[in-house]
Amino acid sequence: TESISLVQQQFDVIYDLAQTVRSQELVVKNAMDEQNEGNKQVLEAMKSINDSTTSVRDSSTEMLEGADQVVKEMEVLAEVTRRITDSMQAMSHSIEGITKSVREVQNSSDQNQSDTENLAQKIDTFKL
Repeated sequence: TESISLVQQQFDVIYDLAQTVRSQELVVKNAMDEQNEGNKQVLEAMKSINDSTTSVRDSSTEMLEGADQVVKEMEVLAEVTRRITDSMQAMSHSIEGITKSVREVQNSSDQNQSDTENLAQKIDTFKL
C-alpha cells in the first residue's frame, strides 16, 4: 500500500504539473491571441494610412492639373486682354483721325463760307 500511495502522490504531482502547464498554455495562447488581434489592428491602421496617402497623392495630382489649367486659362485671358487693348488703341487712333478730319472739313467749310461771302460782296460791287 505504501507503493500505491507513492504512485498516487506521483500521479497527483504529475496532474498538478499538467494543470500548471495547461494554465500556462492558456495564458500563452491568450497572449498570442491578443498579439494577433493587435497585429490585425496595426495592419488595418497601416492600410488606412496607405489609403490616406494614396488619396492625398491623387488629390495633389488633381490639384496640380487644375493649377496648370488655371495657368493656361490665365494665359488665354491675358492674350484676349492684350488684343482688346490693341483694338481699343487702334479705335482711339481712328477716332483721333476722324476728329482731325472733321476739324479739317469744318475749317474748309468755314473758309468756303468766308470765301463765298467775300465773293458775294465783290459781285455786289459790280452791280452798282
